[in-house]
Amino acid sequence: MLSRGPQTFGVVLILIIVIGWPCLRDGIIQDDPFTSVITGEEAYAVSCKQDSNKIENCHEYQVQPQAMCDASGKCGEDSRMATVRTAYSAIKHRPKGSWLAQHELNKEKAADFVKSELFSKNEKPLLILLGDSIFESFLGTSMKMQVERAAGCPQVLRESFGQTFSTLPLAVSGDQTQHLLWRLPRELPQDIRKADNVIFLVLIGTNNLGVGLLPESTFQGIMTIISWLLTNTKGSILLLGILPRGDRWLLSRLCPPRCSSFGKNNKPFNSFLPAIHKVNQKLKSDQQKALSAISDASSRVEFIHHCGDRIFSPVEMKMRRRISRFFAGGAAREVHDNEALAAFEEQQSALLQHNPDVYLNLMPDALHPNAAGHQALAECLLNSSRLLATNSIFGSQATTTNYNNKTGKYRRR
Repeated sequence: MLSRGPQTFGVVLILIIVIGWPCLRDGIIQDDPFTSVITGEEAYAVSCKQDSNKIENCHEYQVQPQAMCDASGKCGEDSRMATVRTAYSAIKHRPKGSWLAQHELNKEKAADFVKSELFSKNEKPLLILLGDSIFESFLGTSMKMQVERAAGCPQVLRESFGQTFSTLPLAVSGDQTQHLLWRLPRELPQDIRKADNVIFLVLIGTNNLGVGLLPESTFQGIMTIISWLLTNTKGSILLLGILPRGDRWLLSRLCPPRCSSFGKNNKPFNSFLPAIHKVNQKLKSDQQKALSAISDASSRVEFIHHCGDRIFSPVEMKMRRRISRFFAGGAAREVHDNEALAAFEEQQSALLQHNPDVYLNLMPDALHPNAAGHQALAECLLNSSRLLATNSIFGSQATTTNYNNKTGKYRRR
C-alpha cells in the first residue's frame, strides 16, 4: 500500500499537466473568470463545458441572486476589478446567458466593422459608445431583446451622429464599471485600439450606485476604465457624468447598509441624486489628479457633466431656463419671455407630480432616456463637446468666428 503513494502522486501530476496545460496555454485558467472562483468573500465556483473554449457553453448555469452589499457594508464585487456578472450582479437566476449573448454580439459587430470599407477608407471618425442600458438603447434592445422604452433611439443615433461619425455602440444593460472593464479587452479589436481617429463616449456608473456601491468606489471604477482606455488605445475619450435618476423606490432595498439613519429605525435614503452629485463632482475635481501618471491624459480626456442636469433634472430652478430649448422642437434658443417661461415651468411641474427627481416625459421609467431624451442629450453634447466639435464636419470648420469664448461652445454653421 505504501509503495502506491508515489505512483498515485505521479498519475495525478500527469493528469494535472495533461488537462491543465491546454487551459493555461489558451489563457482560460489565468484569464477567464468562468472557470475560476469569482471575486467576493462569498464567491462561488462556476463549472462549465470547455468544448472549443466557447464561452457560450457557460450560458445555462444557475445562481441564486444575492445583494451586492450585505448589512455590514461588505460588497461582493469591486468596482475596479474586471469581472463577469456574478450572483452579486445577477438580476435573475441565469444572469450570463443574455449578458454574454450581447457581449458576443458586440464582439462580432466590432470585428465586422474593422473589416468594412467604413473603417478602411477612414472617411469618418469612429464614435464608440461604451456603457450600460442607456447606450444599449441605441440598438433598440436590452440584452438583445427589443424593448419598448428604446423605441426610436436607433434613429436618434443615426440622425444625431451618423452624418458626422461612424457609430458603434458597445453597451450591455445592467453593466457596472467592473463588467465594462471585463468587456473592453475582449470587444475592442487591435485595429480599433491602434486607430487615432476614434472617440470613446463613456457613460457608466449608475448601476454601481443602484446596487449599493459607494460614490467613491464608483468614481474609482470609472477612473480605472478611463486609465485602461488611455493606456491601451490611441483614441480620445469623452466622459459623461452620471445622469440623474428618479427610481427612488429601489433605495429601500439597499438599506441596510445604505441608510440615511442608523440604529433601530434604519431609514433608506430618499433619492439617488446626492450620490450621483458626489460622483460627478469627484469626476470634475479629481479626474486629472487620478490620471496624472498618464502624460497625455489632459489632452485626450474631456468630461461633460452638465448635460444630464440641464436636460433631465428639475431639482435646481435655474436649470429650467437652460433646458427649455429642448422642448421647443430642438430650436437652439432660450426662453426669455417671462410668460413663456412661466408656461414652460407650469408644464414641467405637472410632470413632476409623480417624480420630483426627473422629467418623466424624457425618462418615463425614471432611469432610461426615451428617444426624446436621447435627442436632447445628443444636442447638448454636440453643442458642448470640444472633441465632438473638432472631429465633426461642423467642428472641422471651427474658427474664432464660430467659437463662443464666453460659453466655451462651438456654433454649427
